[in-house]
Amino acid sequence: MIELEDKLYTSDEVASILNVTLRTLYRYLERGYIVPDVQLMSGRYRFSKKNIEELLSKRRIKAPAKEREKVLETESEAGNEPLDLKEIDQSVKEAEVFDLPKNPTTFFAPPKKDTFLDEDSLNMENESLESSDRKLIYCKSPFNSLKTVAKIINQTSKVRGVPYAFTMEGGLSLYEQTHPFSTVYAYVSDPNPFIAALQAEKCDKEEASICFILTEGDFLLTTAKEEKGLSVVSKEKIMEDLSMLK
Repeated sequence: MIELEDKLYTSDEVASILNVTLRTLYRYLERGYIVPDVQLMSGRYRFSKKNIEELLSKRRIKAPAKEREKVLETESEAGNEPLDLKEIDQSVKEAEVFDLPKNPTTFFAPPKKDTFLDEDSLNMENESLESSDRKLIYCKSPFNSLKTVAKIINQTSKVRGVPYAFTMEGGLSLYEQTHPFSTVYAYVSDPNPFIAALQAEKCDKEEASICFILTEGDFLLTTAKEEKGLSVVSKEKIMEDLSMLK
């Protein structure tokens, strides 16, 4: 076992200790193989000595350089595939064999400028809204795979205690097979934790891979269903949204 200092480690340091790429480390995070002890408001993570040692003892991770390059190429190609949210459930099942920390700590550090939405921007009228009672926030994220985006939204909801509910094509894919699509839509009451975790930034609708639909009431979020481990509005609501937002 590697001797580690008793301190908090950055993602780069953890990836080096595990002898994997950063992309592979993020995959472990998405699947729940490792849970950060601290999450900054910028979305970055910090890991404790105990956290890393537990993963090393359970996984015995040791990947040769050529294998890591192969993983990187495979995941890069996978990032262009259409989203099928049903496939996300498999990673949840795989994570169940690990004993993970139940109460990871969240540290609120000062956010970068323009990373988060202030109260005024949440309340202002958006000229691009298709309906006067809806506020849509279009974002793009460095995570190319929509499957990854959906998993991060779900993980953030559990860690931060903020609800969400998928709708549109992503939500419909949890009920039945759908055509390929390029944007994940989710109802939220507070988009900031998700924007931080996704390292997202606001953009035009044409560039967006994510759209947060702000809901002032709790009805849609409290009545959301769980399908394949993910939160989703009713099928009737999805069909209504598809007719109104397209």
